[in-house]
Amino acid sequence: MTAPVGEDAIKHFYGDPHIFVRDDGTVSPLWEARMTVVAFPSPLPLGWDKSKLAKGARVNHEIADEVDRACRIIAREGLWPRLRTFDGAYAFRAQRGSSTKTSLHSFGAALDFNAETNQLGMTGDMDMGIVQLFEACGWTWGGRWKRSDPMHFQFGSGY
Repeated sequence: MTAPVGEDAIKHFYGDPHIFVRDDGTVSPLWEARMTVVAFPSPLPLGWDKSKLAKGARVNHEIADEVDRACRIIAREGLWPRLRTFDGAYAFRAQRGSSTKTSLHSFGAALDFNAETNQLGMTGDMDMGIVQLFEACGWTWGGRWKRSDPMHFQFGSGY
């Protein structure tokens, strides 16, 4: 599967969450019904509460197989333990630093890992083997952006 490029392609591929926003600013359960949980090869501690484990990630059903494939390859290559924490997937919200642009997390098209040491604007310490495997599976890594976001991987670009 090829990741969508550009706003129109992303909205066509995933659907447009904006049409599901209610008058009170919350998102309709009809949009959230497009999300599904993809099991991880093994649980990861939650970045915001390391006493709890994430057994999977909630993502748009359109990329459930892509998430599963990338995670299985990372595990098969022995790199899964280098993902120290899981820090988020689907979350209906604006892009960090913007009050108007919707994050790819709102589409259920993004995953965050190892946030504590890979914060927005940092170089970070994301394992380059993990980065290379995600990219080989068609994902975009936020660590390559002008405003680096090294915890972030997304299936789609140009939005």
